[in-house]
Amino acid sequence: MKIIHSIFLLFPLFFISSCISDTDDIVIEANEVSYSFLSGQKATDLQSGWSANDAIGISAYKSGTNTVYLNCINKKYQTIDNGVFTPATDDDTVFLPLSGSIDFIAYYPHKASISDGYPIDLSDQSSQESLDVLYSDNAKNITRTSEEPGFIFQHLLSRIIVRSKPGNEISENDLAGINITIDNVFNSATLKLRDGSIETSGAKTSIAMNTKTDEPVGEATIFPGTASGVVLTIKLANGNFYKANLPENQLFESGTIYSYNVTVNRTSVILTPAEITDWGGINDDPNKESATEMMYQTGDFYPNPNDPRTAIGIVYWTKPGSDGREGKIVSFDSGIYEWGDSTLSKNINSITNGYFNTTIITAYMSTFPSMKFPAFAWCLNKGSRWYLPSRYELHILQEFWLANEDCINRNIRRIPKEIDTFKFDDVYLSSSECRDYPNTMAEVYSFETKDWWSIDKSTPFRIRAIREF
Repeated sequence: MKIIHSIFLLFPLFFISSCISDTDDIVIEANEVSYSFLSGQKATDLQSGWSANDAIGISAYKSGTNTVYLNCINKKYQTIDNGVFTPATDDDTVFLPLSGSIDFIAYYPHKASISDGYPIDLSDQSSQESLDVLYSDNAKNITRTSEEPGFIFQHLLSRIIVRSKPGNEISENDLAGINITIDNVFNSATLKLRDGSIETSGAKTSIAMNTKTDEPVGEATIFPGTASGVVLTIKLANGNFYKANLPENQLFESGTIYSYNVTVNRTSVILTPAEITDWGGINDDPNKESATEMMYQTGDFYPNPNDPRTAIGIVYWTKPGSDGREGKIVSFDSGIYEWGDSTLSKNINSITNGYFNTTIITAYMSTFPSMKFPAFAWCLNKGSRWYLPSRYELHILQEFWLANEDCINRNIRRIPKEIDTFKFDDVYLSSSECRDYPNTMAEVYSFETKDWWSIDKSTPFRIRAIREF
């Protein structure tokens, strides 16, 4: 099964904290909190991202068992905008226990009225996107105090692409209206939610590929397994048809695309060996650029390490093992702004990932323009991928600034624009809501005491923006 990397290592997903005790008598305290979650891009060659109203199913089990936790089976979480998912209804909200740990699984696309078994029907190939079943089981041993681990989705099925071209005594016009079927394959199965296994059912049959109207290309989604006995049947509009056996030793694996070229001659077809590639493409991090060839050090200007005139930020952290090709930058200037609207909790509970928090606020700002979030808006106005850091990110920023104080402040002073050097007594507003009072309070972090506390969301406080590269 091919694993597609998540958008962050901490891929902040739906995470859901509350005050529910995992006992026979369920008690919900007054200040329960449910987290929204951010998913990465569901980008494939079929779709550039999550669409509005996309929904996933979420189930929870007592860790290491098959025992469903508090009837949390197939809960529906749905997109609002920009990859942010929230419970579709109040009844779909999932909460973490006061004690003990649970394992989560998630799948896409959501189907109602299922429990352990998720039916998959591949008989209709007209919409390839709707057949792309995704699955995640990496979020395990989660407790109420766990950091948000995030889902890493995987493609469960395989894809076949067949490209036809004219050969001897066949023209391109002859291939117009081509019809391709895959014979001797299963078209139905059940996905076991707990372990992600797929059990095929029924007899093997034929599946008509989804053929493009503008070129002789067929596409199909199939179940993983051996290609033994699998046959392609190619039928032309003039009634001619041909059969081509797929290689007996070919094994179709999850999350893999198999591309075949077929040359159609008047009396035969020639099938080339498959080009095998990862399906890939989901959970690409919208917050990260592709790894740059530039190698940065702490204190360098970004994007040109030696040019303060073009700099948009200063490097304060580089990712271990990346040789300085990945890291984070911080803004040269700071501002004093309010966290923002406090009429309801925005589920901004991640203490580790401010990009997640900022993305949720971005969705609210576009959906409810009357709501105001000045601190987030200041960061977003700096451009793509800038965000208001979380509480823990401010802690990391403080540690690296302290270790490189002279270098960072010296270079900040070289910027020919508005600047604000770091100081020992700096206190910054974070994007993290106070978990005890999420409706009204947000958290700030002190460089001097290396501690945090909560303030009212309407209180103006100093902020800085950060960005990954």
